Amino acid sequence: MWILRWVLFALLLIVVVMFASQNAGEMVNIRFLNWESQSSLLAVIGISFVAGLAVWFLFSVFRILQYRSQMRAYQQENKKLKEELTSLKVSGSASPAGEDSDSGPTNS
Repeated sequence: MWILRWVLFALLLIVVVMFASQNAGEMVNIRFLNWESQSSLLAVIGISFVAGLAVWFLFSVFRILQYRSQMRAYQQENKKLKEELTSLKVSGSASPAGEDSDSGPTNS
């Protein structure tokens, strides 16, 4: 699956580079709120691409931190369950053979 992602990413990158190189001399107007500027299309595409990578990176970092936190919680739960299992095994081996430690009195 990761190979498919890298191939798609490489193809997208090639298309963006081809588009940018064919339109490198074009100037575009940029307007944002009250700010206005003029720049080359190549610079706008490059800055947009880098900004997109930065946003993707931040989301990835937060996702990794979320997974690590979840993994720590699972490890703590696993440790508690192992301790409980060990204590049950120890208490089960202390009872005489053939008797259930958690069953009540039986009428024979």
